[in-house]
Amino acid sequence: MAGGVRRVPFVTSVYRRALWYKLINEQGRSLRRFGRFVEVSIGDNGILLDLSQMHDFVMFYDIARGKGYEDGTLGLLERTLKSGDTFVDVGANNGYFSIAALPHVGESGKVISFEPSPSAFLRLTANWNKTGRPANWIIKQLALGEVSGRARLFRSPQEDGQDSLVRAQLTSVEVEVRQLDDELINTCPKLIKVDTEGSEESVLNGTQNTLRNCLQTSLIIEWNRFSRVEFWNRLWSKFDISRIPVHSGKPLRRLMPSAPPQGLCNVLCSPRFKEGRL
Repeated sequence: MAGGVRRVPFVTSVYRRALWYKLINEQGRSLRRFGRFVEVSIGDNGILLDLSQMHDFVMFYDIARGKGYEDGTLGLLERTLKSGDTFVDVGANNGYFSIAALPHVGESGKVISFEPSPSAFLRLTANWNKTGRPANWIIKQLALGEVSGRARLFRSPQEDGQDSLVRAQLTSVEVEVRQLDDELINTCPKLIKVDTEGSEESVLNGTQNTLRNCLQTSLIIEWNRFSRVEFWNRLWSKFDISRIPVHSGKPLRRLMPSAPPQGLCNVLCSPRFKEGRL
């Protein structure tokens, strides 16, 4: 095809299925060799991973191969967060990025983690306990959205890292939903990370007061197949946006207003103006 490579849906589907089966086989081998629970290092701290959960196994698989798990985003935390800062982790799962942020914000800073999935929150709590229950790391079993209330969290049959408020599945659980604005009264985060499997726009709709009042707050957002072009345009009206590399050693790549990311990735939204909200 002139002007580029055409993606064939069937071929892409077969390729992804093959990768998934490879991961399942590797997961089985790792469980037999290491057992269910392993500990890996994140900077000065450790994190306990449950290899029976595919989300945790993928972390272990990447780290064990020396690639690092999303260490491009880890590097961004290190460069951005300073002592006394507040980091908000929306969709924290097992606490990987929260644990990584702790040494950067220091004892005078704060990490606030939100995770609605019951199984993921159990692992988040286990890692909070393992880290010594630091007073400056707050964990909350909540979903965040545009309005407060109750909602159905759909449970992924593959892994709880894909539990979602918008991706319908056969099983679900009722969870509490709050606006992030209500959770951040009198708090101005330096950085908010939002990875909620399709409800990122709803989370930010419930964060408008914070973004209006906290002029230096940056965002890390997972861009995925549920992200709308309208959401992209709204972000671009207030932020400069760069694609975060998966692995360290590569620079941020600034994105253009007319070109939303293709495929799954994390993007950094840096505030451009001193006033206004989404």
